[in-house]
Amino acid sequence: MARRQELLATGIPALTAQNMVGAVTSGVTALGTNKATAYQMITPGVEITSAAGSTGVTLMSGDVGDWQWVYNGNSGNTITIYPNGTDTVNNAATSITLAVNKGMLFFKRSSTAWFSVLTA
Repeated sequence: MARRQELLATGIPALTAQNMVGAVTSGVTALGTNKATAYQMITPGVEITSAAGSTGVTLMSGDVGDWQWVYNGNSGNTITIYPNGTDTVNNAATSITLAVNKGMLFFKRSSTAWFSVLTA
């Protein structure tokens, strides 16, 4: 995948390059206690900075080949990450947890399944 600077060097406009690489939402508070009430991700990257116990986020719906990442910064609590709708993650799990100061990268591998990679 090309980085923003590489895209800009080819003459692609800055906004187009940013949209191709993906936006990041920082300062997110994890919400809810289940998939229906969790914070709904709206950008490919999310940094959680506040989380009460048992709260979480929900991935975007995505298409095959899409990716998303979540970083649980100094939020104070482990968070739960839910795939969107009826999707699963890591061979049928309906959620996955992420400890404080850890990151996870998700790839949509089929129309209804994601896999994760712990990145930090």
